Amino acid sequence: MQCNLDAIKQKLDNVIRLHGAAIVQQAQANAQLYQQNQQILATVEATMNNTAIAAKYAQISAINSEVSLQLQSKQLAYQKADFWLK
Repeated sequence: MQCNLDAIKQKLDNVIRLHGAAIVQQAQANAQLYQQNQQILATVEATMNNTAIAAKYAQISAINSEVSLQLQSKQLAYQKADFWLK
């Protein structure tokens, strides 16, 4: 009976050791995934900021184009008026 108890104890110790190692490995994998997710999150946040800045510049460009067209049409009108006044 004693031999069986020792054998059972050894098997249980082995199982505990293996499960402990598996838990440590899983914790390391989880930490690595967390770090990767943080990097992805930082990249996504930077992309969102860049997109917002690009949208703002696109808006500025559109307004600039509109104002330029208006100024060009006024310049053309001034040139026509100047031509007829001469």
